[in-house]
Amino acid sequence: MWADFAAYRKGVSENIRRDYKKAKEAATVVKTSVGLEAMRDLFALVAMRGHMMRRNKQSFSHVFDYFLHAAKLLVLGQRGFIITGKIKGRCYAAFFGAEVGDRLYYISGGTRNSRLGVGSYLFLTLIERWFSKYPTGKLLMGDCGTACDHPIHNCGNLLYRRKLRVRSVNGVNFHRKPKPAAGGNGNFTAANEHS
Repeated sequence: MWADFAAYRKGVSENIRRDYKKAKEAATVVKTSVGLEAMRDLFALVAMRGHMMRRNKQSFSHVFDYFLHAAKLLVLGQRGFIITGKIKGRCYAAFFGAEVGDRLYYISGGTRNSRLGVGSYLFLTLIERWFSKYPTGKLLMGDCGTACDHPIHNCGNLLYRRKLRVRSVNGVNFHRKPKPAAGGNGNFTAANEHS
């Protein structure tokens, strides 16, 4: 735990601090749009996710991703948001998340392949704004199938987790599985699995 955001920023990786400085010097503009207003930033989010997926050699459908995130925005309503980082009007990083009380949830995001540091700048700016609003709040980075602090995490989302000093916590994964009720009426029940 860090006493304040300044202490946290000193604790993140040197690469993140260096990227932050580069992006700040390049006059990066960070903008947040909430709820249905965020629909206009969906193309930027999907484009950044496409760049990231190509870099990580993973298959990706821009159309499917667009409609998936549009549906998430509709479901989340005013809790859902997209934050973008742009230099001279060109998007270099985007983050899709949700706010629930004093908790901020990372859902997805991506960055354009560049050496401008906008992804790091966007994350640190988001974290700073969040903790100025909720000093005891939490940023939750989602499920991590293996220990997030393991040194082999040197690419993609897991690299950001390591550089941002994300700590793993135990949780529960929920999966919906059909379980016929007595009499075979096909009702569904929730099953859970501990991680």
